[in-house]
Amino acid sequence: MGIQESKGKFLLILNPDIILKGNTINKLLQFASSEESIGIIAPKLLNPDGTLQESCRAFYSVKTIILRRTIFGKIFPNTDTIKKHLMLDWDHNTPMDVDWILGACFLIRREVLERCVGYFDEDYKLYFEDVDICYRMKEAGYKVCYYPSATCIHDHRRESAKGFNRKTYWHIRSAIHFFNKHGWRFW
Repeated sequence: MGIQESKGKFLLILNPDIILKGNTINKLLQFASSEESIGIIAPKLLNPDGTLQESCRAFYSVKTIILRRTIFGKIFPNTDTIKKHLMLDWDHNTPMDVDWILGACFLIRREVLERCVGYFDEDYKLYFEDVDICYRMKEAGYKVCYYPSATCIHDHRRESAKGFNRKTYWHIRSAIHFFNKHGWRFW
């Protein structure tokens, strides 16, 4: 509803657990305005202790899901599959076109959202709405960019990864909705 009522050329999606650092919004706006092919742009996210938060990702594979959401992830925590999914093979200090970014803080080009992609899918109760909007943006031919010159602190709690709980249930349900919507192929 907020997106539909807003008027700007760009939309800032911002979680309440984000602390903006420096001139983050202006940096995102400046970079996004420099290239019409950018549909979504996100800053570097840092944990409250200042360490890097792996906020940009490659799309899921079957191995990724097994290693991120089952006991096998604890048995095999440093596999190439996880490194590829979390994009750990690069320093995160360089702007990059990525598959998807965490929805904690990002800027969306309104015209692309309204003309090509459509609004956020309200059938997601919790989680995967960021994967979905980034997937649709890329399918429409626009870039999803990670821009590390802009930074934020994100107090990301990953509550769905702390044993099976209500948020885990919603995460699974949202994943099923995503794959039912886009097909059960894994990238």
